[in-house]
Amino acid sequence: MPAVYELELIVDPDAIDPLGHVNNITYLQWMQSAALAHSAAQGWPHDAYVRLGAGWVVRSHTIEYLQPAYAGDRVIVRTWVADMKRATSRRGYRISRKRADAGEPE
Repeated sequence: MPAVYELELIVDPDAIDPLGHVNNITYLQWMQSAALAHSAAQGWPHDAYVRLGAGWVVRSHTIEYLQPAYAGDRVIVRTWVADMKRATSRRGYRISRKRADAGEPE
């Protein structure tokens, strides 16, 4: 798989929690979407795993929130396979806002 896969999204107003920023559950949904898209881009869509009777199971999450995202923000979800063994793998993520003026992540 490529070193890093990128998925660009625009924060939907429905993703905002009562504190006015993206809800933590939304970050997990974005991570899942990026992981599935990354796998599919490499020829392993969800149905390929189903045909094999295989799939991925998440054992744990560790998320460090550095800056909030808000409705209308463009965000980039980056993901990569950090390591892979016979029956386990570890996936990394970085989610950042995309600055409108430079097109670069914040």
